[in-house]
This record gives sequence, structure tokens and C-alpha cells, in this order.
Amino acid sequence: MTDQTPDVDPARLVIRVASDDDAAAIANLLDAGRLGSEPAPTLPDQAISRLGPDASDETGHSGFWLGELDGLAVGIVGVHQTSRHRVEVRGLRVHPEYRRVGIGTRLMEHAILYCQRQGFLKVALDVRTEREPAIKLFEKCGFQLAGTRNGESSTHEVLDFYLDLYREPGI
Repeated sequence: MTDQTPDVDPARLVIRVASDDDAAAIANLLDAGRLGSEPAPTLPDQAISRLGPDASDETGHSGFWLGELDGLAVGIVGVHQTSRHRVEVRGLRVHPEYRRVGIGTRLMEHAILYCQRQGFLKVALDVRTEREPAIKLFEKCGFQLAGTRNGESSTHEVLDFYLDLYREPGI
């Protein structure tokens, strides 16, 4: 947090289904959260579409949520069903000025609870090794390391994590 960021109470975070009207805010969060070597998303809808079809409708197949503090978009998270009992977390981003105060935890709790309510058995995600705070968050939420692989470009490694929902997550 910078000196300009007010004290943040993550309990005040409002998490709601993202809509088309949130495209600019989502684009800003994606851009602010990218690593220096990652290309910027060209259009917010392209970034959202990577989450899969119907990402914003909570049909039971996918969900995409925006986290707001006092009307300001500070985070996003999405899940996308990849098989009958498996989903992937995609697009977790927290604005840099609001990191390490519990926003990411609240977004992950929301996504995991959604997955439990939908009856999914496994939640998967991947993360670049450079995103150490995110890795710590996933481990705190009970995710287990499944393996390491080369990313789309061979310049970085990606860690694959999973969470079995037929046991209690460690949130």
C-alpha cells in the first residue's frame, strides 16, 4: 500500500458478478497486475473471453467477479469449468495499491465457496514463479503444488496448483 491508500478493511469488500459495464475497470486491473514481460491485453473483452464462455453469468459452469471498495474496482477473479467436476481459477488480480491487506484472500474465498456450492471436486490454477505473493496466497488457501512446467514462452516457469474440495480448504 502506498501512503495515499486509505486503511483498508477487507470486510468492506463488495464482491459482485462482473458485467460488460466493468470492461474498463477490468482492463485497468489486468494491466496494473501484469509482470513487465507480459504483453498488455489488447481489449478487456479478450481478457474476459479467456475465462471461457458465459464467464459472467454464474451458470454453474463459470463465474467472473469484481471486488469493490467504496465503488472502486480493486480486484477480480474468475473460475471456468474444464470438466464435469473440475474448474480453473483464472484472472485473479488485485490492484497494486490494495495488495497484502486481505483483498486477494476474500476473492479466493468467494471463488472457492462458489466452486463448493456448484459441487466441483477439484480447483486448479497456474501461476508464474515470479508471483511469489500469489503463490503464498494459494498455499494459504490450501492449494497443493502439482508440478512445474515451462510457460508459453520458455523464459519463465509456471507452477500448477490444485485444491481438492472433497476436503476442507485451509482458508
